[in-house]
Amino acid sequence: RLTLNAPLVKLSQLVKRNREAPPISISEAEAFLQEAKGDEDRAVQQLRAKDAWRKGLGKVSIREVAPFYRSEGYSICLEGLTDKQGNPLIYANGIPHGSVDEVVRQVTYTQERAMSQCIRLRRPLKCTTIVNVRNPTFRMPDKACKAAIEVNRKYYPWGSRGKTLFVGFPAPVRFTFKLLRPFMSAEQYN
Repeated sequence: RLTLNAPLVKLSQLVKRNREAPPISISEAEAFLQEAKGDEDRAVQQLRAKDAWRKGLGKVSIREVAPFYRSEGYSICLEGLTDKQGNPLIYANGIPHGSVDEVVRQVTYTQERAMSQCIRLRRPLKCTTIVNVRNPTFRMPDKACKAAIEVNRKYYPWGSRGKTLFVGFPAPVRFTFKLLRPFMSAEQYN
């Protein structure tokens, strides 16, 4: 469980959020401060960069991402469900379909729903992600896939704190992950 401390409260107040993004939480401030290895100035810069990016992205809603849940490739926060440690669950059915913008919006929606669940449960930002690699959408990384990885790395740094479980991991997928390695942090890859 999180406890309020002065540096995190100060950090969360230093960044004014735009109307399109959820308000900054102590949990999010903590995640960015950890990513910045305790450097408050760097954490504020990263949070401001995220805020500017979110403002440019605009509102992301279930209405626009729901049609992708009928496709073969999508990711979704399984709201209300947690692992044994109480961390929210994200299910990725293959690799999301769509243009770069559509996939980025899907990933943003999923991450913000998971973040909302962590905040509601008063838990540190951390999820368990279950990836179905047997799905036929699991493919060589394309621009949309690489953009999704970059969005997670830059704007949702807490995503690498949790566990990722792969279901049905055939040899061609292991090869694909070797190709993705340059685009992933060591924490994301391992």
